[in-house]
Amino acid sequence: MISNNWTKLAERIDSLAARSLRTAARSLFNASNAVPVTVSADVTEPTIHGNRGGHFTRGGDRIHSPSAYSRFGWSNMVYRSSTLEILIPPTFGK
Repeated sequence: MISNNWTKLAERIDSLAARSLRTAARSLFNASNAVPVTVSADVTEPTIHGNRGGHFTRGGDRIHSPSAYSRFGWSNMVYRSSTLEILIPPTFGK
């Protein structure tokens, strides 16, 4: 019973440390908390790669006011999901 409480305490401390590392990595790139942070041994410094998501025309131009395209018959608008990802080395924050 007592060891279970210590285990839960250790898990909370570990999750708090991991959360602070993710927050520090996102703040380097001014990214929102929707951008995933992945630990990778292939990188030596934090990097961000991928594309921002949002509403685009079929030609690839970003639409800043999607409600302007919402009328019937305007099928030129497509939504693309974000593919942004932050990669950090295992030694980040140590």
